[in-house]
Amino acid sequence: MQTPEDQRTTPGWLRLPGLLLLLALGTYSVTAFYGAFNKSPPQVVRKNPYLFWFGTWKMFTLRDPTHSMIEAEVRRGGPWEDLALDELFPYRWESGERYARSSFRKSRGRMSTLAQSACSRYEAAYGERPDEIRFYEVRWRKTRGQLRQPRGKKKQERRKRLFGWECTKTRALPEGTRF
Repeated sequence: MQTPEDQRTTPGWLRLPGLLLLLALGTYSVTAFYGAFNKSPPQVVRKNPYLFWFGTWKMFTLRDPTHSMIEAEVRRGGPWEDLALDELFPYRWESGERYARSSFRKSRGRMSTLAQSACSRYEAAYGERPDEIRFYEVRWRKTRGQLRQPRGKKKQERRKRLFGWECTKTRALPEGTRF
């Protein structure tokens, strides 16, 4: 019976340069994070603010103390009703719904596309086109050390109206197609 042998995927001549590259990237990251989180960064960081730009990128260094989600309400001739967005848009990232990200929420163009798409999907699912739809941002404090962020007490939540849309409007998509 044959025993499996060590099968290395990196050629021998590339191992030392690869190791040196990993050490350089590690040093860069540690220095950049130190400069980003230190109240008085080193002199080299103050003189050259873009030297460590990638290592101090907001995505890696921003500490957001709150968690947020988007809720929606729909109106069809009568009172406003809650709309389950996770049923209309079932795709979810590990960190939450795509439309709950701050860059998405703060963009009027993206929110209007979401609203128009929600109107069309609502009509397809329930057979009736709504008159209006509106979106709210609900924020609460994060629980440290947990991936899932359970909602806090209702009195500790902050609810803010983000966007309203009349479903009779149409909006051109980036490719020029319309709903």
